Amino acid sequence: MRCRTDVGVRSTALFHSTDTVALAQKLHSHRNGNRPAVTSSPDPNRSQPELKWLAGSFFFYGGIALVVIAILDRSGGAPIRLPGLWYDNRPFWPFVGLSSIVAGFKLLRSQRALRWQPTLPGVRFHSVVFYTRATCPLCDDAKLILKDYSEWLPAVIDVDIDEDPELQGKFTNCVPVVQCDGRVRFRGKINEALLRRLIEGTKPVS
Repeated sequence: MRCRTDVGVRSTALFHSTDTVALAQKLHSHRNGNRPAVTSSPDPNRSQPELKWLAGSFFFYGGIALVVIAILDRSGGAPIRLPGLWYDNRPFWPFVGLSSIVAGFKLLRSQRALRWQPTLPGVRFHSVVFYTRATCPLCDDAKLILKDYSEWLPAVIDVDIDEDPELQGKFTNCVPVVQCDGRVRFRGKINEALLRRLIEGTKPVS
């Protein structure tokens, strides 16, 4: 069964909220071995993105400083006396600086969501259910996006559709599927622009 991609903020709900909660609770009870079908993601560490941003800034601007000092040193001498370690390893510092710039740029780029803030702080929605499966590269990308916006979302509940035949039939060609308070918001991928609009347009619950 082919499933139409729907990333609209006002997409039609497939489940009522009470049905979804009941299904998630049912899947919590283990039917197939010891691996639960539904797992609740741990609360994200709020300081981790900030630490990555600080580390990225340190590597990026530190690398630029190393490259500038190396150029000045090669062209006629640095304006200050450098440690002996610098002169002992003079040919390597430009490479260290360039590597640091690249590493810092990647870290800063990964924290793109931190540059956006909704008008009102606080968590939106009472529940976010993430329908996924084991072999789903798009699911990995979508989960990273949700993690970027975790400051404004509750702890995400992961549901493996392969553990339930009914969910398999409904979502087998659609995962990842993101459901907020019982209403499907994204299928196939998460559009960040629409996710931001959804967060901005939803009243905080806390």
